[in-house]
Amino acid sequence: MARALFRVRVGVVIGAMVSAASSCAAALSEELLEQYAGVWAELLERDSGGSSAAFLRRLREMEDPSLTPLFSSVYAMGNDAQRAEAVLGLAEMAALADNEARGSVSSVQVAGIEAPIAQQQLLLEAIEQGLMGSEQLESISRWPDLAPEVELAVVAQLLRLGRPVEARRLERIASDDEAGNAAARSIALLLLHAMDESDADAFLQPVRGLDARRRSGMVAVVLGFIDEHEVRGVESALFSFVDEEWLRDRERIALIGALIELDPERGSGLWLEEWAGSDQLASRLR
Repeated sequence: MARALFRVRVGVVIGAMVSAASSCAAALSEELLEQYAGVWAELLERDSGGSSAAFLRRLREMEDPSLTPLFSSVYAMGNDAQRAEAVLGLAEMAALADNEARGSVSSVQVAGIEAPIAQQQLLLEAIEQGLMGSEQLESISRWPDLAPEVELAVVAQLLRLGRPVEARRLERIASDDEAGNAAARSIALLLLHAMDESDADAFLQPVRGLDARRRSGMVAVVLGFIDEHEVRGVESALFSFVDEEWLRDRERIALIGALIELDPERGSGLWLEEWAGSDQLASRLR
């Protein structure tokens, strides 16, 4: 009963805070902040990270820089799941207060998150949101034992920013032939090709041995990575990909769409060549 009442209190305070934000309040009232402080103190004691992390995400969505001291206190007192949300909140609040503060996630604070999964999710979200500049990315790139997903995202962003990257980092991922790592290997080989360190079709090697279902999933992952991280210099590799006989219609369409984005002239020409003359175009696009 006490736990249920506590959850109601959390919901009431969140609702009041969201309502204040939606009514364009310049800042949270002192009374509301006091209510938040009391509920947050209890939440720290009762919760292992689930409800409180969701609470903190809601606070981040309010985009109110006056919450900065609260996120600071969460980072100082919370568990790793809570502190990861606080790091993102602090960066977002800094960016709102000063447009020049983009890329303001602190690599020192990230390093303070000891739980591997919480740290990995924090890094991937910070990179996705553009909250890490070249200095932070270069600092993190030197960390040992980065998860492959994080290391690939960091390398892709450094390449996008024109920063130097050691090929051996990608070569290590590309050579890992453990089951389930085919997508990471292909992405690593693609990035090596963007650095002129591998052949255009090398990234297809991890794909060809997969069954149809896994190949399809991997195509989506690779194209999604290229789009999310604005990877350039891989056009010739993707053009070689189009000729793979095992590609299904949906995969080929997605691939040609990516090529139109990367190389509009050649990509559009390929689209016309592949599809314009087909009587089944409409049905194949469904």
